[in-house]
Amino acid sequence: MASPPNVDHHPELLSLVLHSKTALESGEQLCSRANDLSNASAQSVVDVLALDAKVRWITDGVLEQLRLATSIAKSIEEKRARLNKQEWDAVRTKHTDALELVLESLGSQLVPPDFHEHSAASSLFGSQHSDEDEVPPSPPRSLSSTVRKEKTRPGRQAWKTTRDFVDDQGIEDVLEKMESERATLDDILSKTCRLPGNTEQCQQRHSRVAPRHPLTRSHGSAARQAGRNAMNRDTNELPAIMNELEDCLASITGNYELLMNSQEGAKRSLAHLHTILDDLDELGEIMTEMLQTQDAVEISCEEQLAGLQQLLLTVEHLHDRYVSYRTAFNKLMLEMARRRQYREAAENIVRGMMSQLAAMTEEESQVRDHFNLEYGGHLPEDICLCIADAPTRWEVVTWRGEEPEVLPEIEPDLIAQARERLSADGAETL
Repeated sequence: MASPPNVDHHPELLSLVLHSKTALESGEQLCSRANDLSNASAQSVVDVLALDAKVRWITDGVLEQLRLATSIAKSIEEKRARLNKQEWDAVRTKHTDALELVLESLGSQLVPPDFHEHSAASSLFGSQHSDEDEVPPSPPRSLSSTVRKEKTRPGRQAWKTTRDFVDDQGIEDVLEKMESERATLDDILSKTCRLPGNTEQCQQRHSRVAPRHPLTRSHGSAARQAGRNAMNRDTNELPAIMNELEDCLASITGNYELLMNSQEGAKRSLAHLHTILDDLDELGEIMTEMLQTQDAVEISCEEQLAGLQQLLLTVEHLHDRYVSYRTAFNKLMLEMARRRQYREAAENIVRGMMSQLAAMTEEESQVRDHFNLEYGGHLPEDICLCIADAPTRWEVVTWRGEEPEVLPEIEPDLIAQARERLSADGAETL
């Protein structure tokens, strides 16, 4: 018959049971707390993922809006650059330079004093002294009684040039108006000069979106309990198991706190993004205003350029006018030289005719005197009373008492220069 168990061993067994029970209860509490934290962490992970997705979605929208704003700003800058690249300035320079060259050539072309120092009736440039009293016409004189006296002419340094008869004030008014209209165009274009800069500032201010918060995922690990082989061996391992459970709980707690921090950061980022969205709405209004301003500037520029184009046509007309004036004056020089040749040829004919008539009259007087001396005393006085008359004297006068034509004196070198200028103008037009 077996002997009864040793009673002395019961207190040790009871102590082991109580110790194990206490450790079990503590372990259960730790596992329960770890489970609660794991569940809370899982919900936090879901919330953080949702917040992160929302942050990413809003961030992508913000970046897309900024790219659109950049594109609009670039488009505005390109339009402004296109307006600034108008060829109007080059055409203006071309026309004004051409006009200046014509005026310079007119300034180098001398006008003989006789061209503008005659009376209003004979001056080639009209009356130069409109306040003088009109001189009554003199009685008709024959060409033979007209004595041509050499007048004292000033040196060529004192002569006027064809530029002196140009309306400089009118040209200056046109150029000043053109410069004023060009300045107005610059003022219109300046309205868009600062738009790209403002856009860039807005982009820099709004592009500082909240940084993306990487999710810190919880890697909670469940408490693992090893199988108990024997109570006496496991009892010795209880302190190590409890320490391991506490370490796992601390790790789960740390992960939970990290998730909570990530969630708070995501909420702050979301709030910041909402502020950025409000700013983007403001940026959208600014961009809309900029586009409207750009459209208005383009319309104003087109209108201003149309007016400037009319001024260019005026400058071109002035250029053509003074080129024609220069050509006409050179033609005038040659025409006056031709008329002078005609007048001198006609006067030579008249002088020759008058000289021949005077010689014939003198010869006739001598023949009549000889006849009267030889036969007149033998004739009664009442027979042929005209026998004692002298021969008729003839004088050639201008048609209907007109004043003889007065033409300006033109030196041969000036006539030669006029021919050279006409030849040069003809070569330029070819």
